Amino acid sequence: QFVLFNTLLLYTLGFIGLLLLRKRYGWSLVTFTAAFLLFSLNGNLTAHIGVGHSMWVSAFLLPYFVLLVLRLLEGEIGWRWVLWMALLQAAIFAQGGFHFVTWCLMLLLLLAVFERRHAKTLLAAVAFSLLLNLGRILPPALEYASQDRRFISGFFSAADMLSGFVNLVYPPQALQGMHASLPWWEVDFYTGLVGLAFLLVFGIWLVWKNRQR
Repeated sequence: QFVLFNTLLLYTLGFIGLLLLRKRYGWSLVTFTAAFLLFSLNGNLTAHIGVGHSMWVSAFLLPYFVLLVLRLLEGEIGWRWVLWMALLQAAIFAQGGFHFVTWCLMLLLLLAVFERRHAKTLLAAVAFSLLLNLGRILPPALEYASQDRRFISGFFSAADMLSGFVNLVYPPQALQGMHASLPWWEVDFYTGLVGLAFLLVFGIWLVWKNRQR
């Protein structure tokens, strides 16, 4: 009952976050619908939640991360922004979203490299996010370091990655996995051909073609 309630709560927060993005940037209904479907119903999110990875609901907080990053790039800097970013990372981590915090902080570090004018603010946000979550990071990090762990690979090739986007794999097949140590839900990014085309055209090609906009 708790997991169901928590999932619905985080889903609602994620939907509100998308509405805030739509309001700020004047998205059309088509744009909002595409963003909603790709964000809320993509294979990576639904597959992980479907197999019981309840911590994956922390992904529904990512619209607020996107909103904060865009506000920074539009010129909103200062300690208030750093505080909000650190608090958001703490909220994601409180949901068990270790993966998402890691990916968010990696993006902030990359932005610090390519957006030098905001580097100080971005590095401060990373530092305070780590400090705020240190109580959750340090104990498992020490435990992890004390054991011999084997690295588990991701995609073996570009073809495998493409397959993760366009192949709809049902649960019986998903349990078999790409190989013994990596079940399908770890590489499931299903969007379908239409969704993948949308991402490639509007998310990469047009952005690259018209960088300033």
